[in-house]
Amino acid sequence: MSGGDPVVLSNLCTTLSQTHRWHASSLSYDEFRLLKRLLAWPTTSVFPVLDLLRLVAAHPDGASKLGSSFAGLRVLDMTAPEAAFLTNASDKGAPMPVQLMALRFSCNLLANRDSRTAVATQAAAGDEANNPLSTLTSLAAALTEGGSKTNKNVSSAAASLLVNIAIVCSPAEATKAGWPPLRVASQSDLAMNAVAVGLKGGGTATDDEVTYRLVLAADTLMRNMLATKGGDVAAMSDAFRKCGAAVESVLDRTTTQRTSELAQKLTKALADC
Repeated sequence: MSGGDPVVLSNLCTTLSQTHRWHASSLSYDEFRLLKRLLAWPTTSVFPVLDLLRLVAAHPDGASKLGSSFAGLRVLDMTAPEAAFLTNASDKGAPMPVQLMALRFSCNLLANRDSRTAVATQAAAGDEANNPLSTLTSLAAALTEGGSKTNKNVSSAAASLLVNIAIVCSPAEATKAGWPPLRVASQSDLAMNAVAVGLKGGGTATDDEVTYRLVLAADTLMRNMLATKGGDVAAMSDAFRKCGAAVESVLDRTTTQRTSELAQKLTKALADC
């Protein structure tokens, strides 16, 4: 950093630390330009920047500006250098803190209405090389087993991200974003495959809290697809069947009551169709 960057960074940290004032505060052009430059740091060093970015994505004004590429910060453009961390974090050798912060940023991005809509709208364009939702799904799929350090927090964040992705794939969100039926099917299949990988995986993916979140993602995705297809299981994709089998396998494990009940209800709903 140079010149006035330390002051800009200090102002950004102050704004983000005052969560009780988020509803009345905003982030500046200079702060976003600084983030854009800092995101160019190498993967081994970018953790503190991602820690800031995840808070920006949780801040109402910050999330809205992330969705509009304010100040040229194009984190939703998968061809932009500042978005490379979303792909780099999937690498098995990436530092665990980078993986965790990338996942938590992604969760916050999809939790906010404005940035979630921006992600879904870009996915509707049909450019697979520049589809942030597919990139986020691949990130979650790569890290459900805990990432480079087999870390439970990483697994939990990956499972939470898949729940948020399932919500983006819901009929209401897909219709609002202008997704054609094939887009709904392709994004849902990608997410269901990721959930199935997690439920069949090892490492910290077998933790009950992680399992619950994965089953919740499966429940949301599969019920959405049943509604879209009029409950016709025969018309469902291989990814749907694979996800259903993975949920059913949860019943063979020792899990908490809420996890087993959710898996049982979904399995029964599929059997009744």
